[in-house]
Amino acid sequence: MMPETDRRGRYDRAATPRERARCARRRALLGAAKVLTRGAPPQLPLAAVASQARLSRSTLYQLFGDGKRLARLAERVAAREVTMTLRGAAATAVTPIERLRALSRAWLDLAARDDPWARLAVRLACDAHLSPARGALTAALATALGAARASGLLARDPSPALVSALAAAWAHVAAAMPEHQHEPPISPEALAELTWRAAR
Repeated sequence: MMPETDRRGRYDRAATPRERARCARRRALLGAAKVLTRGAPPQLPLAAVASQARLSRSTLYQLFGDGKRLARLAERVAAREVTMTLRGAAATAVTPIERLRALSRAWLDLAARDDPWARLAVRLACDAHLSPARGALTAALATALGAARASGLLARDPSPALVSALAAAWAHVAAAMPEHQHEPPISPEALAELTWRAAR
């Protein structure tokens, strides 16, 4: 059970210290996601996170040490969101082509979500360095295309460089979606088709 907060952000006195710490961690991670989505520098500013999470900087420091550790943890949570979303989509497909379409729909639906974790996942997937979110997207595409190769639908395994380029393209398509607009710049079916052609 998570402690409830009143309108001023104070904890329920009935909550245990462990519950309070868990709630503070969750609020801090969500605050970090909101700050990182706006393009915070590598050294995450604890003051900005404290303001978003309604926590003191000393509490953040006690829980996470510094902004770098908090940023890494927030990135991992965003990557987990990508992994779970894409795994769930892949599990609904029977054929490799259906899997690619399901992944495309799930990825663009994730980008359309109005929540900080989804926005952070898309932003991180666009980073030039291999973030955990980009890694999760790349792994999902590699698995889907690997299944197509195993089924004989592709003549050869797509190179890691090609899969990485496809993941980057998917990330930038999602990032091109205007905020609070659910229409992607390309349909999921068209994105899957272009990916399929590139892999062949």
